[in-house]
Amino acid sequence: MTEDNDAEIDEEKKNLKRTRRNFILIFLLVTGLFCMIALSLLLILPSTEKLKGAPANSDSAAKMYGIGYYLIYYSVKHNEFFPENLSELYKTGLIKGLDTFDSNELPGKVSNVEDIDSGLDFKYLIAGRKVKISDEKLAVLAENKEDGITMYICKKEISFDFKRKPESINKDMKSDEQKNTSSADNSGK
Repeated sequence: MTEDNDAEIDEEKKNLKRTRRNFILIFLLVTGLFCMIALSLLLILPSTEKLKGAPANSDSAAKMYGIGYYLIYYSVKHNEFFPENLSELYKTGLIKGLDTFDSNELPGKVSNVEDIDSGLDFKYLIAGRKVKISDEKLAVLAENKEDGITMYICKKEISFDFKRKPESINKDMKSDEQKNTSSADNSGK
């Protein structure tokens, strides 16, 4: 009987070891899965901020971001210099289609290389100059309208600025001054 008990105890020990090993394997798999999910979220979330500050579904901002990406790529390949003309991105084959330079939100249709350089939809703000990419933000591209989007590029990011018409800013400032003046007059009475 003691031999049977010893055999049962040995069998229970083997089962316990097997259970522990299975538990450890399952624990490691679950932990690894959570780590992979966390890592993928860390990689995906910054890309969702590419167009930070851009209005939802902005065709111009999306196209400007794509052009900005290729401007950075071009500068990396050309000793950190931006192209002198925006059309160089198209001529070198980095950007394949003219539609990249044509925003659905702006009037005008980019149909040839001359339209790109003339700034039909997007004005290349550093055209004709030898400019290097740096750590400081540089205004590189703007919508061809008075209150349009301006794109800034530096080595770390592409960002946007959304302007208002200068007249509307001046009007707002004047109306604020009038409100302050009238409230000062009312408080003095």
